[in-house]
Amino acid sequence: MRFGNVEKSYVARFLRSLSFFGAVTVPYMLDWLQVDYTRIFLLQAWFCLWIVIFEVPTGVFADKVGRKVSLMLGTMLFIVDLVIFGTTRDYMILYVAEFFGALGIALYSGVDKSLIYDSLLEEGRAGEGRKCFSNYEAAGTLAVVISFPLGSYLAGSGLIAYPMSLAFMFLLSALTIALSMGLILSMKEPERRKPVESGLKMSIIGLTAIMKDSRLRRFALNSVLISSLTFFMFWFYQPLTEMAGYDVRWFGIVGASYNLVAAGLLLNVHRIEKLFGMKRLLECTAVLPGLFFLGLAFTGNGAFIIASIFVIAVSKILRAPILADYMNQHIESDLRATVLSSVSLMERLIIFILYPIVGMLADANLRIAFVMLGLLILISAALARIDHMYL
Repeated sequence: MRFGNVEKSYVARFLRSLSFFGAVTVPYMLDWLQVDYTRIFLLQAWFCLWIVIFEVPTGVFADKVGRKVSLMLGTMLFIVDLVIFGTTRDYMILYVAEFFGALGIALYSGVDKSLIYDSLLEEGRAGEGRKCFSNYEAAGTLAVVISFPLGSYLAGSGLIAYPMSLAFMFLLSALTIALSMGLILSMKEPERRKPVESGLKMSIIGLTAIMKDSRLRRFALNSVLISSLTFFMFWFYQPLTEMAGYDVRWFGIVGASYNLVAAGLLLNVHRIEKLFGMKRLLECTAVLPGLFFLGLAFTGNGAFIIASIFVIAVSKILRAPILADYMNQHIESDLRATVLSSVSLMERLIIFILYPIVGMLADANLRIAFVMLGLLILISAALARIDHMYL
């Protein structure tokens, strides 16, 4: 049985995605730190700002120094971030934690997929890109399916005093993420031409590559706009679940369930493509989240709230590997991490801009925030529509 870089990446993704804190992040902020949505999203805006600053330079670093080194450093720094979250109740100290976390995620962002794709090229398996990226996302989703309900159950079970139990979930996640470092160390750096250009020149080349290739530009624009807006459901699904009549112990079950649905769809993405066609699939996963966000602004029906969480979250998860595969097909190997980091930078920049706006709107009136997100998604779906000519 083959157990090369690609397969090791699946296991590493599983361990790295065991987010026991994921289903209790909002209660952690509201009950443990005792801050409001504005301060929650200001902290996250700070986090995004540093990712934006580091995104392309770290992609250049990975292309020039190596993907393994970048992944190891990124993992170590993210662990530091989680340990600080799990051991402090001081809101301001979390700005330091999120600085380390942002650098860690930037060192990982796009580099993991670059290593997978270059490994496939080296093994003569380039045609398996979409399948492997889907499997990679499914591995992460499986971890979430396990860790979300377990984390929310432990947090609300009384085994550890509440709300201290919320902070403990960050430490548990740090431990499992640390286990992935052994797999990263055992990976083989794929053979490729390492660029000799300066970091600044490579950054410019990476952004220019996106602008010059009309297909790459359209895929990147569609991915960035829809993903950055649907992203906010990962923050709102917990209070929405509570609005639907369920307490904290159910947060993980809801989060795990929509991830499980997404995993099932990812593992059958080829069948879905044959059934609906890629153009229709990308259109539906762009338009439906906008419509459901608008629906959330005008109804408090519990069943509709849960359905909206599923439609929006699953659409975001499902689109990611599909668009990643299309983009990789138009990127040269020696610039792959730099270009993918440039795409991720654009998404993070939009999220950074939206964070304080969405936070203030949510504190004032959650329905207004949903209307804004819904309208922006529908406008983005129209502006960045992917026609047959691009597929």
